[in-house]
Amino acid sequence: AFRSFHGRTMATLAATGQPEKHEPFQPIPEGFRHAAWNDLAAVEAALAPEVGAILLEPLQGEGGVNPADMTFLQGVRRLCDERGMLLIIDEVQTGLGRTGEWFGFQHAGIAPDVVTMAKGLGNGVPIGAVWATADVAAAFGPGDHGSTFAGQPLAAAGAREVLRIMEEM
Repeated sequence: AFRSFHGRTMATLAATGQPEKHEPFQPIPEGFRHAAWNDLAAVEAALAPEVGAILLEPLQGEGGVNPADMTFLQGVRRLCDERGMLLIIDEVQTGLGRTGEWFGFQHAGIAPDVVTMAKGLGNGVPIGAVWATADVAAAFGPGDHGSTFAGQPLAAAGAREVLRIMEEM
């Protein structure tokens, strides 16, 4: 969506709907499309047959603290189901209780195919994680999804403690 923010790696920067963020890093990967926020018709109009997924935040943080309408999120989920596309929800800023639920998408009563999370998971300790449905996860082979920093014990211990405390609340 326009005004979205998904990160600073080349692919996540390309997914970010803020052209001014792209300028210093040209050329960026092609193929990402952006549509007006909270406008299901605009999202549908931006789709081409080769589009395999929709990525969005349940609440745009850097884009101006713009919450998604629940009917918009429900409509995007329905659109993904109708077209056989994945719904990827970026909960890096909003996940882990920051919207009053564990995840922002829960307010709309939807289930994404992939969820990204980070900031709230570590509560200041750098960590990121991805959840995916069993069907999506089956596409990954051993070692396909990881990094040279993966499995860092301090971050894992921090995340475990955050989750323990949150479950007690």
